Amino acid sequence: MLRISFCLGLAALFGVSASSRERRDHPPLARLLSTPERWDGAELRVASAVVSAVHPGLFVVEAGGRSLWVRGEVEANPGDVVDLRGTFRARARRLDLTSARKVAGSPIPALVLAWALWNLFRHFKALR
Repeated sequence: MLRISFCLGLAALFGVSASSRERRDHPPLARLLSTPERWDGAELRVASAVVSAVHPGLFVVEAGGRSLWVRGEVEANPGDVVDLRGTFRARARRLDLTSARKVAGSPIPALVLAWALWNLFRHFKALR
């Protein structure tokens, strides 16, 4: 019982630490745009942003109901989900793109859910 309590407490501490580090290194778009001078020149990551418009050399992404201009080229169309990394420029309220990655949906969560349901039904069927 002591081992389980220790492991659960350690896992909780790791979770709190990771959460605070995530907020500090990768702020939500709303926080980034509300205090832009704090993040000026910082290398940031914007995760799971939806491309809303594409222009030559620029594109616009939305995340959490906020929009951000990004300078750089990306192989994406409006509506695609991308993860971005770049340097934030407070005066222009823009991200200068370092790297971008298109996010593709994964079939794994659906497969895990199907496997769990199959196991559940199989288990209760054996109890009859």
